[in-house]
Amino acid sequence: MRQIVLIVSLVLALFAASSCNDEFLSGNNADFYTLPDTLFMDNINHSATVAFELPEEINTDFTVFMRPGWLSVPSPRGEVNDGMVELSLSIDGASLPYGYSSHSGLVVLDIEEFGFVSFTVIFTNFGSPSIHCSPNEIIFDNTLSETIALITPTEGILDWQITGIPDWLTFSMTSGTIVYGDTEWITVTLDANEIVPGTPMSATVWISSPHATGQFVLKITVTPSAVPHPGGLNVNGILADAEYHHSSGLMAICSKSPDRLVLCNTATDITDTISLDKSPVCVSISEDGHRAVVGYSVAVISYIDLDNREIIADYSIDCIPYDIVLGENDWCYITPESDQWTRLRNLDLKTGQLIVSPSSTLIYEKTLIRKVPGKSFLAGSQIPLSPTSLLIFDVTGGQAEDAVTNHHEYIGSFWLSKDGARIYTMFRQVYNLPEYDGQYHSDELSLFGNLATDQPHIHALDECPAINCLFAYSAQYWFDPGNSTLIEQFNASNLNKIRSYNVSTELLNLVGTFISYETTPRHIFVNSEGTTMYVIKILKPDYNIDGWFIEEFDLREGG
Repeated sequence: MRQIVLIVSLVLALFAASSCNDEFLSGNNADFYTLPDTLFMDNINHSATVAFELPEEINTDFTVFMRPGWLSVPSPRGEVNDGMVELSLSIDGASLPYGYSSHSGLVVLDIEEFGFVSFTVIFTNFGSPSIHCSPNEIIFDNTLSETIALITPTEGILDWQITGIPDWLTFSMTSGTIVYGDTEWITVTLDANEIVPGTPMSATVWISSPHATGQFVLKITVTPSAVPHPGGLNVNGILADAEYHHSSGLMAICSKSPDRLVLCNTATDITDTISLDKSPVCVSISEDGHRAVVGYSVAVISYIDLDNREIIADYSIDCIPYDIVLGENDWCYITPESDQWTRLRNLDLKTGQLIVSPSSTLIYEKTLIRKVPGKSFLAGSQIPLSPTSLLIFDVTGGQAEDAVTNHHEYIGSFWLSKDGARIYTMFRQVYNLPEYDGQYHSDELSLFGNLATDQPHIHALDECPAINCLFAYSAQYWFDPGNSTLIEQFNASNLNKIRSYNVSTELLNLVGTFISYETTPRHIFVNSEGTTMYVIKILKPDYNIDGWFIEEFDLREGG
């Protein structure tokens, strides 16, 4: 005994035989049989040929006993040849109701000398659907779940499915049907157990439909903060501040957790460490390179002998330092971290006497100060104010003079040229550094030019007179040093861009496997010969991992 098998092709009839099993052929009585398969047709595939094989190799005729009104046949009669039945069908669109919907009907054949055989036909008018997903990209950032909306912006019925889903991602639905005007809300969930903490990931999934033109490409991005590292991860400490003495090649780095002053001699490749019992926040090296001062997160200053790698003395002061400069003849200058309108501190390191500048020379908290190279002046910028102004202090006599030059200008963070003639500002302007006169100026500074950095705010810069070049790192915002990898080189005379560099990744084993972590610059130093650039960099902030590293770049031709 052989079963009846329904085999459907939308273009050609296919024939097949099967082993004997008449349970596959079900019947309401001895001569009425139902085929278990369903024929699906639509507005694109609107014709088909059905073929099936009877369990008996008979030659006879059949008649289409019943069919839906929207289904037509070339002839209501046909022949059975050696038990094979073949029937062509097509959709009669004129007999269908208007609109996008599905219709189901039963086709019954009366086969002489055998009985009745029936099968189901389902027709769907899908119209002309298209696929639209909002948002068009999923970004997991500090979250494990996002929601997307799926619609068809054109009329019709969208039967959709999502493929290419990675193991670490779950969709609340992966297939379905949407009618024009409706929205399918789908929740996309990140499996944190399948993600290496602190690691960026990406994937692409496809939303498709056999009745829509093209497919929708949905990009998935996972930032390191989506599944962050557990708290407390620390690589090499927390970078607080750094300064470079170009003549000697000595780099002084303030690092917290553990608290220490790291001294890297780039000329000899020797690194020493001075342990500190307080958390450092700022450092300054004397112009001769033999001494340094360190300010802490408490109201204390340390005076350090760089030649012997030891702390000479600690000084208690009346404020927590924000910035510090080691001047000439053992004088040190401090700007306070807080108190809003405040005053410059002058510390005589020989005697330990702390002198507070008079109230006539008020400055704002968090004022950045730098010594003008080769001159007995300090330049300053009141970072929290707008504009920050350019301040110039006369420290020829040790203690700063009462009168302060004030230019009402936007400076922000700044860097001074090695000859003390120019000032490079955070906002990319290069000004000629004005003379000290102790007066207030509302007119604009003398502009030398503008640096066309990649981003609008410079956060790290160094100048190398030996090769007449500037090296700068920039970011989008003045208040955030960002996470770019780009450093740009400029000609110091015409400010034209010469070359670009990108800091490399760091390969670390923090979670049981080695992972490459992206880094971003925080300080740039170029040796006096102009042959090597040293970049102090950190892991990108999204990783939530404390740590700093030094990367060297060969600046020589072909390096």
